[in-house]
Amino acid sequence: LQLAVAAGFGGTLAKLSTIECTPLLHERVVLEAMIDGWPDSAVCCLRKQGAVTRLAVAKACESLRLMILGDPSPFHTPDDVAFFVDHPGFPFEFKYAPLDDLVPFMKLETRLARALAWHRSETRFSDFLRRTLASAALPLPDGRIVGLSAPALELVDACLFGRRVLLK
Repeated sequence: LQLAVAAGFGGTLAKLSTIECTPLLHERVVLEAMIDGWPDSAVCCLRKQGAVTRLAVAKACESLRLMILGDPSPFHTPDDVAFFVDHPGFPFEFKYAPLDDLVPFMKLETRLARALAWHRSETRFSDFLRRTLASAALPLPDGRIVGLSAPALELVDACLFGRRVLLK
């Protein structure tokens, strides 16, 4: 996936959906990037393609916290999970190796911190955009001036960034 994004196929990925009919770019790709600890350059490419974290951040954080406690990755197959259960001493670096061979191994705590930082920066931008739009006065042809209502601001925010999430 990282190669597809870097090769400029992010626009195509943005059009695809998962089996659950969720946007592939905003859910599966962002989730993989967060859980596997994709490098900043790949995350930057995702952001340029319009990928947002709200749809994946809660699942990524929950998965990473569970992985820190020893649970399997959400990307492990049932066979992988069975193997790791049968081999409890298997090296950590192999158990939680990124799916993409181009991604260097990174500690799970670091991956979690980076996922949260990515989400925080996106949240700051969303808040800035909402404040900017809320303060905008739009002149109408008849001379009246209107502003965006709170529901309209919520709709714009949700369209650009997805539904807001509260992280534990």
